[in-house]
Amino acid sequence: MNELLHRLARHAESQPAVIALSDESQSLSYAQLWLRINDEAQRLTALLAARGVSGRPVALAADNSVEWVVLDLACLLAQIPCVPVPPFFNEAQRFHLVRDSGSVLLCVGSVEEWQHQWLNFPAVALPAGTCKITYTSGSTGSPKGVCLSQAQQLRTVEALAERIGSLDVRQHLCTMPLAVLLENLAGVYLPLWLGRRVHLPS
Repeated sequence: MNELLHRLARHAESQPAVIALSDESQSLSYAQLWLRINDEAQRLTALLAARGVSGRPVALAADNSVEWVVLDLACLLAQIPCVPVPPFFNEAQRFHLVRDSGSVLLCVGSVEEWQHQWLNFPAVALPAGTCKITYTSGSTGSPKGVCLSQAQQLRTVEALAERIGSLDVRQHLCTMPLAVLLENLAGVYLPLWLGRRVHLPS
């Protein structure tokens, strides 16, 4: 388990009632968040294993929400590569993303529920340790996937925490789509690393 997940586990013990995530419909304390991440990681692992596709990438297409973050962190815990789908992608770009990444499952989120769509694209060779595949905007051609390891993401979070962690900021308001890597790392991982609250409006 990487250091971000270790920190979440420690926050769940040391400040269990502190709110970690909130959106327009729900809030999760650090204790609740840690339980949800573990439950979702087990469920995703079982889903992929039942299909014989363990370890294949899972694409995540949803508006900003508590559920988006839970699924993203569950993939991290389960060591399943997560492929965030930018909401501003058109249909051709979305198709390219899931095929290019070799995604086997597309999780589509709505206010009411998650829908799981199984995909039949061939597996692709990913660099060892890939835990997230983030795609460029596609403004100059087909979107290009960048494979990131846990270590690469954590180095960024640690560097940000070193620079701004001493500021007494208690809550972060996400204003960009979570599929944008900057918001994913600086807007979610960093506040959770510091034990703060992340608010996720639509």
